[in-house]
Order: sequence, then structure tokens, then C-alpha cells
Amino acid sequence: MSKSLQDQLLALGVADKKKAKQAKHQQRVKSKEPKGPGIQESLLESQQKAREDKKARDQALAAEREVKRLSAEKLAQVRDMVKSSLIDRGPEAARVDFRFPYGKKIRPFPVGAD
Repeated sequence: MSKSLQDQLLALGVADKKKAKQAKHQQRVKSKEPKGPGIQESLLESQQKAREDKKARDQALAAEREVKRLSAEKLAQVRDMVKSSLIDRGPEAARVDFRFPYGKKIRPFPVGAD
């Protein structure tokens, strides 16, 4: 069986054990690195795209929250305006008219609030 080139160089004394060990380590590290520049670039591109998508999603959610907040604010203003301009009608305020069809006409039928 033939020896490897590294073993042959060690036997001749051209290389020492320290350099052989260092060369093996370099080969092992190099083999574990991702091959090709495309992998690293695609990873960076996918991370950038994910950041942009998250930013767009966050902006859309913020806009939606703002719309809901404004509509709730307007509704509160309307309620305040209605409360401030409420007119007390006295004993008639407790009476509610139920309207029902009677023939071709719609007739009111007074109903108590209770």
C-alpha cells in the first residue's frame, strides 16, 4: 500500500508534524465553509426581504390602528354632542310608539317604556 504524499514528505523530512497538522486543520475548515458566493448573497437577500416585509406589515397595522382610533374618537365626540344637546320631554319621554301596518296605512300604538 502506498503512503500519502503527506506521509512521504514527513518521512523525507521536508515537512514537520506541526505543519501537517495545520494543513489538515485548514482543509477541514475550508470544507465546512459554504460553497460559492451565491449562498451567502441569497441569505443576505432573504434577510433583507424579510426585514422589508416586516416593516411593510408593521406600517399597515399602524395605519389600521390609527383608523380605528380616529373612528372611536369621532364616535365619542358624537356621543358627547348627543348627551349635551339632549332635551328632556317630561312624562312623554317614557312613552314609545310602536308602529304597525294596518291595511294600507301605518298606525302608531303607544307602549310604555317598562
